Amino acid sequence: MKKIFLVFLLISLFSCNKAAKERAEQRIHDSVAVVYKAYIDSVKIVKRREDSIEEHYRKKPRRPGSMYCENGTMFYVAKASSSKSKTKSKIRSKTNTKLKAKREQ
Repeated sequence: MKKIFLVFLLISLFSCNKAAKERAEQRIHDSVAVVYKAYIDSVKIVKRREDSIEEHYRKKPRRPGSMYCENGTMFYVAKASSSKSKTKSKIRSKTNTKLKAKREQ
């Protein structure tokens, strides 16, 4: 009777260990699957971002300002218009002075 009980105990212990190992393997498999899915999602976001940048450059010519990409969408922040160069304004002021002098004569 004791032998049968010991055999039954060993079989139940072995099956319990087997089930515990299977659960541990399943947890590892699940965690690897979660990490892999996160990696694939990040690769998709990066690819979508690169495609968006390329499409933006193909469609629109370069303008002064800054562009940035957020979640795969391009945004453009315009730069304030710069003042006229000093050489052009000096030439204009000289021309205007000459015209005024001619008018006065």
